[in-house]
Order: sequence, then C-alpha cells, then structure tokens
Amino acid sequence: FSRDSPRSHRRSCDRSKQYTIRLALPLTFLSRFQLESLFLSRTKRLVMELSWAWNYFEASEIPRIKNIYLTSEKSLDVPDIPDKDDSFGVVKWYIQNRFEHALRINWLTRKEERMKALQFGGTDVDGRGVDFTRDELDVEDAEELSNAVKQYTLQPSDLQEIKDKAVMLTKSGWSLQAAYMALHETGLRVDKADAWLGTSSSVSEKAKRRSVEEWLEGCKELKIKSMLCSAEQPTDTQFNKSIRFTAPCENFFENGCTNVLNGIIRYLKYRMYSISQNCVICDKRLGFECVKTAVCNRPTCGFALEQYGLGCNPLAEIQRSSNLVDLMVTLAGVAIQSSSSTSRDSFNPWCENIEVSAEYLKANDLKEYLEECEKSGSLHFRGNGKNWQLISKVLNKIPKVAEMASCTTKTELRGILDARHPLCYPLLQWIISSNRSCLLPIEKKLQLKGLGDNQWILCSSDPEKERRFRTRRAKMKKKNGGTGSFWAWHGSGSGNWHAILRLGLKNYSNTSMMSAGAAHGPGIYLAKDISTSIGYMREAKKGWANSALLGDSITCIALCEVVDERKEQNTKCHDHGGIYVVEDEDLVSTRFFFVFPAGYNGDRSIQGDVITKPKALLELFEE
Repeated sequence: FSRDSPRSHRRSCDRSKQYTIRLALPLTFLSRFQLESLFLSRTKRLVMELSWAWNYFEASEIPRIKNIYLTSEKSLDVPDIPDKDDSFGVVKWYIQNRFEHALRINWLTRKEERMKALQFGGTDVDGRGVDFTRDELDVEDAEELSNAVKQYTLQPSDLQEIKDKAVMLTKSGWSLQAAYMALHETGLRVDKADAWLGTSSSVSEKAKRRSVEEWLEGCKELKIKSMLCSAEQPTDTQFNKSIRFTAPCENFFENGCTNVLNGIIRYLKYRMYSISQNCVICDKRLGFECVKTAVCNRPTCGFALEQYGLGCNPLAEIQRSSNLVDLMVTLAGVAIQSSSSTSRDSFNPWCENIEVSAEYLKANDLKEYLEECEKSGSLHFRGNGKNWQLISKVLNKIPKVAEMASCTTKTELRGILDARHPLCYPLLQWIISSNRSCLLPIEKKLQLKGLGDNQWILCSSDPEKERRFRTRRAKMKKKNGGTGSFWAWHGSGSGNWHAILRLGLKNYSNTSMMSAGAAHGPGIYLAKDISTSIGYMREAKKGWANSALLGDSITCIALCEVVDERKEQNTKCHDHGGIYVVEDEDLVSTRFFFVFPAGYNGDRSIQGDVITKPKALLELFEE
C-alpha cells in the first residue's frame, strides 16, 4: 500500500501482519553466453518472494527473503518440482545474500531519516516525494518513533567529546569554526580532520558561512547517525558491513526512484547481469575476465564455497558435456607439461589452494597417504613453488571421461577417484570450475569448412567488456559503414590455452607471460591469413594420457573479431601487412576455437574475413 492510498484504507490494514510479495524477472536481458554459463534459459523467470510489512517505510523489522526460484509458467507460484540443478544453487545463494544486505541498509537508512526528522523537528521526505511532518503521522507512528529516537538523544558527555575534538584542532592554529567544519566533513575523525584542513582551500571562507553553533549542530547529527548505525546493526547477518551503499543500484531510492519495488527489480537485474564480475562469496571485484560465476583468489572464499555446498559438481559437468571436460583436462595437462620443462610458467592460474586433510584420509580409509601429509597436515600441490611432478602424476591418474560418466552419484565418482589418489577429485573439480570462459560445441551442420571437427564457440569476455566491444563496434559501423569490425586469427602454443580460457586474451608483451616476442611493438598479435598463425600454434604432446578426444598431440587456434579502428587517429590497432597488433584489449573478442590433433593439415590460405561463417553463429554475437 502506498502513501497515496486513502488514510482510512491504510488504517484498516493490520500493521503487525507480514505480506508476501513476489517479484518476477524475465531473463531475456542476459546474453546467450551468460545464460549458458549459468545453465539458465530465456524461457524461465527468476522469482523472488519477500516477506513484507504493510508499509515499507514504517515497517518495524527488516524485510526478509522467503524464497528464490525459477519458473517458466505464467503463474508465479512455486513450481511443483523444485529446480534441483546444482548450478542454480550458486545463483540463488549469491542473490539472496546480496539482497539481505541491500534490504537491511535501505530499511535502516529510511528509518534513520525519519528519526532524524523527528529529533530535529524538521520535515522528512519519503521515497515518493511526499512531505510529512510530525503532525501528519498517525499517533501510534509518532509515539513509536519518538520513543525510539529518545535512546539516541545525545548526552552531555557526547557533546563534550565533540567540543574536546574541536579544541584539539584549535591547538594546531585552526579557528573553532574551521575545526567544527573539518570534523563535520570527516565524520568526527580528528586525525583526518587535521589532514583535511591542511589540504582544503578557502577553509576560512567556507567556515564563515555557518556559525559555530550551526557547525556543532551538524556534528551532533553525525553523532546521532553513527549511533543509529551501531545500534541497529543486526547480529545475525553474515556480512558485517557498515551501513552504506557499496554497489550500483543498491540504493532503491536513488535518482528520484519513487517506488521501492522498482528499485528492487533494478537492483536484481544489475546483480544478475554482473554476477560473473564479483566473487560469489565476499563480493570483491574479480581481477580477471569471467563469464561464469567464480570466487576470488582468497583461500577462505574457495573454502567457504565448498562448505556451503556451492562448489562445482564434476559429475554433472561431465554428463552435460563430456567432450568439454576432456578438453579442459587435456589443456591443463599440456600447460603442466610445458611449464615443468621450460622456464616460462603457463599453468596460470594454478591449483594452489587444493588440499585434502589428514582427517579426511583417516575417515575414508586412505591411511597410506598419511605419511605424505605429516609435515603440513594435509595433501596439496605446494612445495618449493609448484610440485610439477605430483600435479602431473595426479592428473594422469584421472580415469577416462566415459568411465567417470558411468557413475550415478557424486559420492560414487569421488570414491573411484579417491582409490586412484585423494587429490584426483579436487584437481578435476578445480580444472572444471576454474574455466571462466563459455565454450559451446558447434553443430556439424554449422561448422566452418576446412577447420576439422573439433570446433567451439568461445566467449571469454565478461558482460561489461562485451558491452564495451559492441559499443565501439557500433561506433565504427556508423562512422565508416560495413560491420565495424574485421576477423583475424590468433595462434598460440597449446600450453597457453589453459591460461587464455581463464584470464582472457591479454596483451602480455614485455612481461614474463610473453611467449612469442613483440617485433612490431606491444599488443595482442593476430593475423589475416591462417598460415601466419599456424607458425605460432606450436604442437605439444598430450598432457593427459587418458584423453579420448584427440590424438597423441594437440594444436589450437582462435578466430577473433576485432573492432576496426585501424584508420583512426592515435589508433591502438595497427596493420603491419596482414599482421595486426592490438594494444587495447577491449578491441578484441574471441569468437571461435579450433583444436587439431597432430597439427593442422587443412587449407593454409584461409583468411579470417573471407571464410564463410553461418548466419546462425554470427547472430549469437549480435544479441
């Protein structure tokens, strides 16, 4: 019920009663690659059930989330058969925890504003832009809030604390007015206030605009605000953060929003769109491109993911796409093999935080491995750097994908892998979950001619980078005509693709990750003709003995779309006679990925722009 509802209608409602509000968000705004990575579908809607008081602004407790689920029906009721997909569990957990935080700080912020209005006898404005004063509130509202405000009234000791801080600043030569101004600007922090005064210009002029009494009154408001925050901080919440808006769209009332439910939907849409850009546990911004959900590099987040039961289910991934799992393990093996035999380490990221505890070994009758973990208390791959010998040994003990696919439960799969080595299961799980790109096999009828049978659609850009790419492509299309982009090949050693699929295609020129020099300057190197890129593919022996997908050796190449800024002034995309050097990573997006056994034996004259690409595939990159 809004504040525009008739007063008699509002009074007839039971204020103590909680109502259920269901908000449905169609998933059509997500790209095909995001949906595939989250194992969602455009035919489904994300539904959030909220337990809601009759009036959000006058609620006596924080709104709560009752349930989050998927439905494809017109009705918003909970489906008769719940979605049991493990992948949705991560989405549900992340959305619920982010919203519990957002609901809490929005509710406390609004309540805080109402209390402050009553305390100082001012006028408050609710989210609909309707002014209301103490007289306009219902009597029971006014009494309830007035009683609540009393406990936050400043005591003489509080006022004396503020005055003492101001006096401390005057000893450094500042006027009393400037001291109160600095305390107000820095949240009553003496150390920061002193530094602020030293760097701010025209302090004396700004301070003179208000009297000492006015600055003191402002400091009193800050003190009340800080006391409100500490007093209202819930103790049962998982995220113990200060009451402040920390993410875009988190303030449901920003930019003049007049409907809290609209604000909630806007925030839900933002969180779904950016779910792959932040750690699903701590919400820290990830330092790498990612299409799938992921955790940051902190060991505690990886541990928490497993403890909450949100970790990758290898059996489900194998059953979804056995060829993809085979490819991932094979590429990891090639990276391990090439890194252990050269000074250049391409096994990045690596399984640093994987470990199996001694307690697990004892509980599962794996006591023969206890001797190996006597010193550290667990089995792991760490040592003097990376224990290449152990990593390679464990990886080659992982059985064939077909054998693992025959398991009926995750427990059965782990039992089979534990019998080979206790680190087999966590290593397989890490290899699958650490792949942050979206790889989709191309149907036989849509495959590009002359490039073998092992063809994949490859998207390694997160939604925000892809948005920037499409914006710049559209700009070039409008300016120069055509498509605004061109196509080029990127060949790289087989051992590098483990990192590329997890970190994206990067400009590693003049860094320890550079693998082929920088003859034409720093940048991502691509080529017009496939024959040029073939020379950089560098065939490698399989790093996984049980792969059933390829032959004895493996080579890889990608076909990329590049924003055509070659003729622009101060361009970051240079053409050196069919060799393209792109300094700006935002100009390049990987589109197709090809894997060849025992080298490439096809047509070496194929050009990226010329080769026919089925319209059905190109449409995926236009959505």
